[in-house]
This record gives sequence, structure tokens and C-alpha cells, in this order.
Amino acid sequence: MRRIIDYAGMFPPASLSFEEAAKNFIEYKSHPHADFLGAFVAPAACLAGTTLSPTAALLDGEEKHSEGRTFIELNWREPYEARMDTISRESFGVKLRTGGVRADAVPPSSAIADFLLAAAVRKLPMKATAGLHVPVPSQEMHGFLNVFGAGFLAYTGRGDRDALVHVLDDFGYDDFRFSEDSMKVGDVEFSRSEVEELRTRWLLSFGSCSFLEPIEHLERHGLI
Repeated sequence: MRRIIDYAGMFPPASLSFEEAAKNFIEYKSHPHADFLGAFVAPAACLAGTTLSPTAALLDGEEKHSEGRTFIELNWREPYEARMDTISRESFGVKLRTGGVRADAVPPSSAIADFLLAAAVRKLPMKATAGLHVPVPSQEMHGFLNVFGAGFLAYTGRGDRDALVHVLDDFGYDDFRFSEDSMKVGDVEFSRSEVEELRTRWLLSFGSCSFLEPIEHLERHGLI
């Protein structure tokens, strides 16, 4: 979970002011799970004239990462593989919108699976944004454990499209197992070193307008 939550408090449904979101971000740096906190995401126009130096800014669908990499959000409804080819040549990363305030903003699991496999085969670093407040699927939301678990399968070549859709649609808390040395996604086990590499190089983070809600769900179910 290290640096997995990019805090986007200015965006819906929270829709906080820059001052409110920035204050929260600074306070979260002292949270018991501050190591979960990744980038601060804000419209770039809001940063002019401020003393805060957030590690990310969202501008016209492109995100500047603290390591200098640009992450480009691709529309899962439209053909994107040609753009992925271009992005891979330019050493950029990709972003996938996994939800929103409207039901029609939530991609079907098959679309997420296709996106993960396409990004994985091109070895593109990726981030997710929106709609991942809960660890496992709930109502109209995808679970972040499911999305990252499916991503682990895709980036290690251990799951095809059907396997990824199964993880995304059907896996609950009991299907994820964690120990000091490994993580299991169903019957597939990933070593600690594999998880660290996957998270550091490929499946970097997800944006959320709430930093606390994902953590509270993990605590409620005894995962942290």
C-alpha cells in the first residue's frame, strides 16, 4: 500500500476548495498510515502563487509525476492501443478512469481487463483514477484490491482476460491473503519482492477524493 493513494480532494464527489484539500493533505502526512499517501492531485491552475509543492498536478488529462513521468488518461470507450504504442515510445505512463459520480462512468470489468492486458504487454506504468474508494466491489464501484490484483496477474503473465474479469467481478475479502512474505490473489501467490516490483514499476497508485475512506474499509475488515 505504500504511496498507493493519490489524494484528489478537489475533485468530485468531495469537491473541496484548494485550501481545504491542501490542508487535509498536509494533515495526512502525520496520519498513522501516512506511508499510504501518494501524490496531491489538483488542477494546475490552482497551483499558481502557492507555496505548496504537490507531487502531482492534473492538467488537460495529463499528470506530471514526481519522477518526471507523464501519465496520460486514455478513454476506455475508444480504441486506445495505437495511442499506447506512441506512449510507450515516449516513455510515458497511462491512466485508467475506473469510476465516477455517474453510473455510466464505471467501466465494465471486461474493459478494465482489456486495458490492463494492453498496458502490461507494452510494459507501461499505470495509475487508476476515480471510483476506487473500497477494497472490494460494492454497489457500482470496483474494488482497488481487485483492480491491483488483476493488474498483478496481467503484468506477470499469469492470467488471461477471463481470469482478470473473474478477479474483478467475483473476488471478495476472503480471496486475498497477505503475509509478511507474500500476497495471494485467489490461488496465485506473489512474493514480497514481486509485489514491491509491481507496485514500484508498473501499478503505481489510484486517485481518490478521500484518503481516509479506503483506509477505514481496510481497518474494518482486519487487513491493516
